[in-house]
Amino acid sequence: MPTLSARFNRISLALRVFCIAIILSGCDVIVVADNRLALSKAVFYKQRADFDVAAYQAALNVRFVKGASLQDFLDFAHSLEMQCEVPHPQKHTCRAFMVGTMCFSAYMNLDVFIDDSSQIQKITATKEFVDC
Repeated sequence: MPTLSARFNRISLALRVFCIAIILSGCDVIVVADNRLALSKAVFYKQRADFDVAAYQAALNVRFVKGASLQDFLDFAHSLEMQCEVPHPQKHTCRAFMVGTMCFSAYMNLDVFIDDSSQIQKITATKEFVDC
């Protein structure tokens, strides 16, 4: 049977390894719940899973306030794999795939209006449906 000192050393070593694992993992080990997705869904989805375009548009206009850099928005859009084009020198349009089935797709279209110095003036959002 191991001595009391040997058992203490093993327990001490196990605790040190556990603490190092927590530090190296960025403390993700001790996170027991993550409710961010549910909170986002509660804001951006109405009953029956209907996407709330007005809420999304409002959130984008808060995140990218009037005077914000167009490049910041484009970096955001490209990180979400949106397809962007410039139909007018002061308007950029980005399109994001939302949901789809074999014969139905829904897209989010974002129009970003800018001034002459490429600063955002406003963002509008619309939903587009495509079917067979």
